[in-house]
Parts: sequence; structure tokens; C-alpha cells
Amino acid sequence: MNHVYTRLARKTLAAAGFRGALTLTLFSAGLLLAARPAQAQYETVYYNFPEIPYGETGGPESPLTFNGTTFFGTSDRGGSESNGLVYSVPAGKPGYETNLYSFTGGSDGALPAYSAVTLGKDGVLYGTTSLGGANGCGVVWQLTPDGVNYTESTLYSFPAPPGANENDDNCTPMYGVILGKNGDLFGTTTYSGQAGGTGGSVFELQKNSDGEWTEKSLYTFPYGALSGLTMDADGNLYGVGSTSEDYGYLFELSKVGGKWTPTVIYTFTNSKDGNGPFSTPVLDAAGNIFGTSESGGTAEGLPGVVFEASPNTKKPGQWTFRLLHAFNGKGWGGSPTGVILDQSGNIYGTTQYGGPKDGYGVLYELVAPVAEGKSYTEKVLLSFDDEDGNAPLAPPTFDNSGNLYGATSQGGAYSAGLVYEYVP
Repeated sequence: MNHVYTRLARKTLAAAGFRGALTLTLFSAGLLLAARPAQAQYETVYYNFPEIPYGETGGPESPLTFNGTTFFGTSDRGGSESNGLVYSVPAGKPGYETNLYSFTGGSDGALPAYSAVTLGKDGVLYGTTSLGGANGCGVVWQLTPDGVNYTESTLYSFPAPPGANENDDNCTPMYGVILGKNGDLFGTTTYSGQAGGTGGSVFELQKNSDGEWTEKSLYTFPYGALSGLTMDADGNLYGVGSTSEDYGYLFELSKVGGKWTPTVIYTFTNSKDGNGPFSTPVLDAAGNIFGTSESGGTAEGLPGVVFEASPNTKKPGQWTFRLLHAFNGKGWGGSPTGVILDQSGNIYGTTQYGGPKDGYGVLYELVAPVAEGKSYTEKVLLSFDDEDGNAPLAPPTFDNSGNLYGATSQGGAYSAGLVYEYVP
């Protein structure tokens, strides 16, 4: 079974369950921070989302985005219309949360899925929904601050593909957008191909002289995208696409002579090197790419891996792939959800399950080796126990001091998810 369809099917079932009962980052800017001062280690439940369906929020699945004072995120359920919402949490004020916008399920979209919030100029926020819009296939949205409130604008509604019907998960932009240097927006769609179409795409939204946004397809996937996009300093794009063999491939899109050219960096070919690399890749300063695969590896049950792809300095255009860490599904956790990096090259992430406590997932660090050829060392920083979180579906985010913040999709005081803080 194709991984895009598997995840979309899970998302569809989840959406139905949320209305009755339940089931990156996208950008590499801000991932590299200075080394942290030594201090006591502790975790704080920063905010508990209210019980569903009685509360207005809950079930966050996206990574948090930090602007220096405030964290922003999306929830795939909750909101005044139970179609998801965009929320904010102020730094330094545990227990406070603001619902910035609730999606109605109409022309403004529904279910923001794993969409991170992208920060634009003057406090403008951007993101996507996986459903809703003019054609039921999702939208790209914009929230513009107006004092303490935000005004929503639908920048683009994705068209229904040939043969699509209301029961198909088609088009669906699930991972948000990133902002280019010229103000254009880039993202991916995860259309699974089940309705006889041509697959998902990498798209670009451009604003014309009249202030209207137009969409341009830069690359078409055979079976759809498995991640959002990351952009390097030269404007090249990186992401993960799916294959008929179910393993996925890591790609680069580079613009040469006004034309976007795709390059397959690495194709996952077996369960050992990774299966289902859903996470949005991230880049370090040297241009190395890091990511995770939800399954695969060497342990029983194939609970996932962390990988790196490095450009070959002696053979331009070629890449070297290596596994950095294989999870064991137990004390180390299983089913990783993407990574972030600090300035020293240490890697941080979460797993959806496993851990030395009750199996609700972990927050981990892979400590970078001090000598070439040595291995990364895993440290479990936090083992979730349901009360302090359960099933994180996205990697954490740094604040200005190098503390880690993130959201879990379940657990907490009302079993509706929470925002956590971890001070290393």
C-alpha cells in the first residue's frame, strides 16, 4: 500500500473520529542556535488543551513556530466549528493560549493537518489546510494581524483532480508552506493518485501586480509528497516524495536558467534504510540534509531511523547517505517525527511511542560525535507518561535560550494534547 494513501486514510479516519470521538519544520531557518548554558533539567506542561468537543482547541499535530516572543501552531481538530484552528502561546507565560482563528470548513478550508505556521513580514502568518476550500481539496491561508485580532484570507484553493469525489483524499497540502526570498510561497500536495490523477506536486504561489495569488506547479510526484519543503541559501528546495515500492525518495529541486530541475538524492530501497520518511528534511550550515523515517531500521518491528545525506565534495551532484540512529521501539522510542539541530550539530526530535516509562513517546537528543567516523549517542531527555504528553507528531522548537518547546497530539489533563517545555 502506498504510504501517502496510508497516512491520508489515517487522517480521514481521524477527521471523522474527531467530529464524533479520535485518530516540518517546514523550514530550516532558526534551527541552528548557540550552545546552551548548563542548568537543571526539567519539563513543564506549558498548556493543556481543553477537552474535545467541549473546548475550543486540542489535538495539536504541527511543530511550533517561534518569533522571539510567541509560539504559533495549528490543531487539526477543535475550534469553534470543529474544523481546526491556529493558536498562539506566549513565551514565559505558562497556562495561556489564544485561539487566533477557527476554520469553518467552507471556503477558508478545514483541518490544517501537520501544517506549521510560517512567519511573514509585519506579523503575517501563512499555512495550509488539507481539506475544504472552493473545491474541497484544501487551501493556502493567510492571517493578517489587526491589533490583537487576525483577519483570514484564502490565498488559493486547490482544484479537484480528474475523477475525484468527496470520499477521496486528493490534492491535500498537509505540511504548510515556506516563504521564498521574493515573497513567493512554496509547498507540496499529497494527492495519492487513487482517483486516476497524476500525483501530487511541488507548487509555488506568486502575487501579481493586482495583489492576486496565482499557482504554478514546479514538479509532479508520481505518487505524492511525504513531507514539506526546506530551502537552502541558494533557493534550492528539498523534500521527500513517495514511490510505488512504498519506501520514498529524497529530492532536490534547483532552478537553472529559469527552469526547475529535479534531482533524486536518495531512494529508500528497503526497510533497513528507512520506510515512510514523512518528516520534512532540515539542513545544516554545510548543506547536509537530516531527516527521519517513521519505520524501518534494524530492530524488531522496524521502529524507524534518523538519516543524513551529505553532498559529495569530490563528485559534484552526488550524495552520500548514512543512517545515524536506529530506534528500538522500547526505551529509545519508535516512529520518529523529524528533527532540529543546534549549532554544535546535536540533533533533537521526538518519537510517537516507546520510551522507558509508559510507551507514550520520548523527547531525545543525538549527541554529535567529537571525532570523524564515530557514532551519534542517543540521550532520552524526556519520556512522556500521558499526563505530561502522549504521541508527539512533530519535532520540538528552540526558544531564544535553547530550551525546547513542542506539542503532543494526545495526553495531558484532558487527554486532548498539550504544549510542553523542556529546559536542558
